[in-house]
Amino acid sequence: MNGNKPTFKLKDMKNKLYIFIVGTMLFLLGCQTPDDLIPSTATNGITSISAFFTDEDGNILDENNGKFTATVTDGSYDIVIPVSYYYPENSDDLVTEQMLVNMRVEAVLGDNVMISPSLLYLDLSSGKKYTFTVVDQMKQVHEYTIRAEITKSAACAIEEFNLPGFSISGVINESNKTISLVSADDLTSELAEFKLSPHATISPDPSATPLNYNEEQIFTVTAHNGTTQATYTVKKSMPDKISSGIRPGSAKILFAKKLIAELGAPVSNP
Repeated sequence: MNGNKPTFKLKDMKNKLYIFIVGTMLFLLGCQTPDDLIPSTATNGITSISAFFTDEDGNILDENNGKFTATVTDGSYDIVIPVSYYYPENSDDLVTEQMLVNMRVEAVLGDNVMISPSLLYLDLSSGKKYTFTVVDQMKQVHEYTIRAEITKSAACAIEEFNLPGFSISGVINESNKTISLVSADDLTSELAEFKLSPHATISPDPSATPLNYNEEQIFTVTAHNGTTQATYTVKKSMPDKISSGIRPGSAKILFAKKLIAELGAPVSNP
C-alpha cells in the first residue's frame, strides 16, 4: 500500500491545479464588461409630439378635439405643433393665446430612445420655443425645438351633398372627388344642401343658386386657410361599384317603417 501513495498525491495535485485554473478563468471572465448592443441603424428618435388643452387644475380638457399633433420626420428638428384656429374646430369660438399657456405635452418615442428634460406641461403661447435633447438607439444625441402655432384648417372636403326637393343623397367618392346623384327624375333646376369641412367655403354656392343637375356641375371647395382647394364633380349617374359588401349609409330600414306606419307595432333598435 505504501507504494501507491505517490500516485494518490499526484492525482490530488492535478485535481487541485485543474480547479485553480478553472476558477481563475471564471474570475477573469466575470470581470469583463459586456459590450453595449447598439443597432447599426436608428429609427426616428421622436415619432410625434402632441399637445392638449388643460383645465385650471392641469387635467386634459378634451383628449379628442383638444389634441393637436405634429408628426416628426427624419432630419426635421424644429417641431411645430399646429393648434386649430377654433375650438372645437367646428365652432366659431376662437382659440386664444391664453389657452396655450399650460398645455400638456406628450411624445411618442422610438424603442430605447430617451428625451430630456421630461415633457409634462409647457407654456406654448406667443411662439415660445423649447429645446430638448434626444438620445436615439445608436446613442447619438439630437437637439429638437418645440413650439406651437395657431393655424387655420387645411381641410376642404364635401362631407354631404343632398337635393332635398327629390330626397336625393349624393354618393360621395372622396378618392375621385365625385358625387353621384342616383335618380331618373328631371333635375333641371334644383337647390342643394351640403356639409363641408369646418369653415371651408364652396363655389358656386349650390344652396343659393338653382343648378341643372342633369348635367355635370363642378364645385371648388376652399379650406379655411384660403389656399388649399379641392374640386368636386357632381353628376347624375350610378355610383362607382365597390368590390364587395354594402356601401356605408346606402341601406334603409323599410320593413320597420312599414310596421310603425301601418300597424303601430313598436320596433326596438338593435
